Amino acid sequence: MWTVLKKGVGNKLKIQDLRLLMGSIAPRHTWKRREYEYKSGYQHGFENKHRKILQMLGFVTLSSLFLKSNTNALCDQQKPEKVPLFTTIMQKVSTKKEDADKEVDEEKLKQIREELKDFRKVFLIKTLDLPLGATKQIRIRKYSENVMTRHIITYGEKDKVLVHNYQGDYYVTGSFCSYDGADMRNGCLFGNKLTCSSCGSAFNIESGSVENGPAVRNISAFPIDINRKTDELSCFIPYGSIPPYGKSKIAEKDDNSTERFVIVGDTLASLGAISALRANFQGELIVIPNTFEKPGFVNTKALRENLNPLGVKDQYIVDPDFLEKNYCNINNHSVEDIVKIDSANKLLSFDDGSTLKFSKCLLACGSHKLKEFEQYENVYSLENIKDHAKIHNAVKKAKIVVIYGSNFETYELASSVRKLADSYGKTDMDVILIESGTSELLRSFGEEAHKTLKAIMHINGIRTVSDMKVIATNSKSGSYNLDTMTLFQEKTGTKINLQPDMVITELGMGKSIVPISSLLIQNPKKSAAIISPNEVVSVDFMNSVEYNNLYSNLFAAGTCSVATSSYKDGNYRQQDAFCEVDSGFYAGLSMTNRRYGFKDVPMSIFNIAGNNLAYIGERDPIYTDVIVEGDLKKLKFIIYLYNLEKQKNSKRKSFEDQCVGILVCNMPKIHLFLREAMRLEIMPLISKFKVNKHGKSQVSFKDICNNVIKKSKSQVECKRDEYLK
Repeated sequence: MWTVLKKGVGNKLKIQDLRLLMGSIAPRHTWKRREYEYKSGYQHGFENKHRKILQMLGFVTLSSLFLKSNTNALCDQQKPEKVPLFTTIMQKVSTKKEDADKEVDEEKLKQIREELKDFRKVFLIKTLDLPLGATKQIRIRKYSENVMTRHIITYGEKDKVLVHNYQGDYYVTGSFCSYDGADMRNGCLFGNKLTCSSCGSAFNIESGSVENGPAVRNISAFPIDINRKTDELSCFIPYGSIPPYGKSKIAEKDDNSTERFVIVGDTLASLGAISALRANFQGELIVIPNTFEKPGFVNTKALRENLNPLGVKDQYIVDPDFLEKNYCNINNHSVEDIVKIDSANKLLSFDDGSTLKFSKCLLACGSHKLKEFEQYENVYSLENIKDHAKIHNAVKKAKIVVIYGSNFETYELASSVRKLADSYGKTDMDVILIESGTSELLRSFGEEAHKTLKAIMHINGIRTVSDMKVIATNSKSGSYNLDTMTLFQEKTGTKINLQPDMVITELGMGKSIVPISSLLIQNPKKSAAIISPNEVVSVDFMNSVEYNNLYSNLFAAGTCSVATSSYKDGNYRQQDAFCEVDSGFYAGLSMTNRRYGFKDVPMSIFNIAGNNLAYIGERDPIYTDVIVEGDLKKLKFIIYLYNLEKQKNSKRKSFEDQCVGILVCNMPKIHLFLREAMRLEIMPLISKFKVNKHGKSQVSFKDICNNVIKKSKSQVECKRDEYLK
């Protein structure tokens, strides 16, 4: 809003009001252009023409304000300044051109210089070489460890930074994702949100803070300096290597606080909750781990992708001392020791007779895998690090390996087994994938996509059996192994006996680790919890077990809970790391009465036989139409799922003509654009994909990407920093 003085009295007029006063003298597009130019920090002769018009209308303008470089003096309601953060620096170092003429606080400047004494100033790029909305990677020269010489010796492999131009302001961040270490040069910048192409994590380029999971650690953000004469952009980085992570906001624990929050489980959801709680919560935070092996939050996706021995950094998402740094206490019991959850009296009871009082409790224990043939010793299911080691050792000795399941994870696990066998020179080892029931790919994307994936597996030395069922299993006398599997084909009546050396089952999620239905004692005065047959509990929009209760003391997040689906009637169970971390984060906010609610578009990324697949949307969706764009034979394609019919007995509004799922194969970055399009709800109608008489459709994925770029400039903005204030 512009401040204009009339006869010495301050009046507030909107730009729309000025248009009405000016009439045809000030066209609409002129004012829009002026508004943009002032936002960008460039000065134009506003007073030359429009000041005279205002004077003719009886207004007196403060022309001196227009002559100053700080145009924010004209704004009646200024936005808070955007402050780039670094692990040890919280001050601003002239990021905008209009800041050059401001008076400098000498004390503040002295403090900045003191904190920058261990940092070196590095030239990165000229500002004119970085267009608006662009991101560029710069390699940083590495200094020797000799502090006296500090001569340049080489470029470090990880010594790279990303320079971003967002709305005319420049920001410098680390170049590598804090979740899986992927180079984010291949990512995408939507607004001020930098998204990793490898895992889907998003970061705020202004502060380096996490905006979306599965990452929970911030990336580094560096203070910058701009030479106004030469337009040279430099940043301050510490001597030695570039720090991979930025410091997160952690509130110090208050020993006088009487509040006690308890998190049941050490899963990805509890990890997200801790990162939200420790930003502001100063009471006692207790974590009850699933096991006492090492509560370090296991990276199950990394275990499935690589069956070779992994280091500690690859096995766990965060460092082993994460709980200690976040002032979290580890309880002496595990989640399996819980015998009663009393929400009415706010009490947890354990099998040894002890109890634990809480103010609020979050159920984030996760769930077991669905298992079959578990009575045999040579049947495995990958759930933890011990299972990973057992499978690795068994594959080294086996000649015939059977992988049993029907989802995307089954295909990815079979690819990892084949890769491990080849690394040991066992190219003759027989890897057989037996689909249990109808394949998820066949259910969701049709027969052509299913055939394509089976062909990929066959080329890579994996046999896929999809039209036969396991009707019997046997073991030899005195043996506890599964020695024979009998397969039966209904069409021909054929029976085949397999004699595997080992079997790995991957059947998806099963029951909750904590049997909630038998342990939960609910408050009769509050809404009853809804628990499904798999012992998972239903939660509302705020992750509360007690529906629509603002004063709830019991919450749930992750795979032990189900939430209302965004694309169909009924509930949806989260089963990917992206949503599991984020659901825990927003559950943590709800526990501190910051009720923002969690709603996002799930995305699962798989590497199957060297091919990158990304599934966007809720798994096993309800759909009516399938649209294929690209070439299935060349393994570069996009498959869209649309729902064109209103569901029967629907109590909610119609879901007609809605994109409910997308599968992207070997098209880098495109999955990020399509996910953002589903988030912004700008996916085109299915009629736009129909082919005309010339064999062309009205839209393609390129049009969707261009639309996302346009919309993201004004509609995408990171908000987590505001949530944590």
